[in-house]
Amino acid sequence: MTQSPRLAAVILTKNEERNLATCLAAVTQGVAVVVVDSGSTDATLDIARAHGCEILTRDWTGFADQRNFALRALASRFDWLVFIDADETFPPAIWDWAEANLDEPKAADVVYLSQRIHIGGRMLRRAPHYPIYHPRIVRLRPDVFVNNRSGHGETVREGLSLRYLDIPYHHHIIGRDLGSWLHKHVGLALMEARAQPSTGMLTARARLNAMMPTGPLRPPARFFFHYVVCGGWRDGRPGFIYSALYAWYELTKWLAALQV
Repeated sequence: MTQSPRLAAVILTKNEERNLATCLAAVTQGVAVVVVDSGSTDATLDIARAHGCEILTRDWTGFADQRNFALRALASRFDWLVFIDADETFPPAIWDWAEANLDEPKAADVVYLSQRIHIGGRMLRRAPHYPIYHPRIVRLRPDVFVNNRSGHGETVREGLSLRYLDIPYHHHIIGRDLGSWLHKHVGLALMEARAQPSTGMLTARARLNAMMPTGPLRPPARFFFHYVVCGGWRDGRPGFIYSALYAWYELTKWLAALQV
């Protein structure tokens, strides 16, 4: 299949040598790949060059700002960007859908894709409480993303047309190691604690998260929700790990908020 030259994939990286090759292998042939790197000191950039990726470098300023940087930097060359994190893989069905639908005159400005979460090579079927949607396919225009207080700390600004597409991509949330996940989520907790209320558009999941106050009851409540209410116990050890990780994340957010 030959993809449109007006479509590119963008991957944000920093020290992703354990994940990047697998992520790149899932990008369909013919799609340009641009890596926006924030100071990798491992083999990440060597892997990107070996796969023919274009590389842009920029200090890390948050998911929303990094994605907006890519939109500005590539605006004259592409019509659409597909945003992929290095610990994710996009199946062929997503690329096939993009090729068939993005040239339509009434195509949405932003396409939200659903995800399936994996731990230790096993897909979680219950604990994460699906569906989980993220804005991943974006029409080129300035400053689509704005900060918010949930997830990656980003949403999209008001006034854009949206589409929700239930073709799941795969998110390997401990793709490198547990320490990397914990380090990353300390940063996300600090970012979320400092973020101002968002003026952008939120998913139902993000609105629910914003409505619940941060405090000492959230960590055990979140563990109970994922492990018991959602049936995470049926996912075995990965379900327990997932539930415990996000209870820890709620505790970290609360501690971060106390310091702000």
